[in-house]
Amino acid sequence: MARKFGEISGTSVGSIYRTREDLRAAGIHMPMQGGISGTEADGAESIVLSGGYPDDEFSDDYILYTGSGERDKHTDVLIADQEMTGFNLALAKSCDDGLPIRVCRALEARRKRLPKGGYIYEGIFYIESYSQIIGVDGYRIWQFSLIRQSNSESYVYENTAHKRITTTVQRLVRNTLISNSVKKMYDYKCQICNTQIKTPAGFYSEGAHVRPLGANHNGDDNESNILCLCPNHHVMLDYGTIYIDESFFVYNRYNSEKIGELKVNSRHPINVKNFLYQKNIFD
Repeated sequence: MARKFGEISGTSVGSIYRTREDLRAAGIHMPMQGGISGTEADGAESIVLSGGYPDDEFSDDYILYTGSGERDKHTDVLIADQEMTGFNLALAKSCDDGLPIRVCRALEARRKRLPKGGYIYEGIFYIESYSQIIGVDGYRIWQFSLIRQSNSESYVYENTAHKRITTTVQRLVRNTLISNSVKKMYDYKCQICNTQIKTPAGFYSEGAHVRPLGANHNGDDNESNILCLCPNHHVMLDYGTIYIDESFFVYNRYNSEKIGELKVNSRHPINVKNFLYQKNIFD
């Protein structure tokens, strides 16, 4: 079954679900027991907050979520350091790839006790960052900081289809299968500076749309309009600090200095007309 990221049709924030079976039937969270749904390859698409870790924090727009680790089956207390594998790696991938996370919260949850009041669907969050610390139980834990999706965006991602994406003022990166395929094509190296960023979840780069998406610009969400860039050059392209000409040379807009040449894989069909469009936005 295809793993689905983002909103589920027919669901709404604040809805109450009596059991895990009900969450699964609604398509919000599929595992019957685990708090994290996802894989190392695809990323994580949903989590359940159930009070299992004392290091967790929750507010309306922010969550500090503790990852997965080995716990005592009787006391539910952590008994070993958490590793960046399995579900933790799935969460890290969702952070690096900017994937949306459906969040559910167990009502009346207490540590070492199962929830009795059912589950509330809290909506879509994005993982902003992750880090490793020594937790309350004395072991190393992975913590993931999540922020709520802005009201201005509506995002659905499926790992079997190409979907249009939206951006937010916080400039969190949203990726599709198409941008991921472009990044893999370049081994996650920036096409301008060749930078390859190593993270605990693997290599990181960003899929940058040359002609912006959205009603104002109507850029295409396909390989011909996407570059593999490091975060710095992605920002510089988005804000017009740099532009690229039809010969794939990269220029600083403010002094017309040529700063390099875009690296292009022979399998990457780039539409050079989008370079001219991007340049004209800021001219």
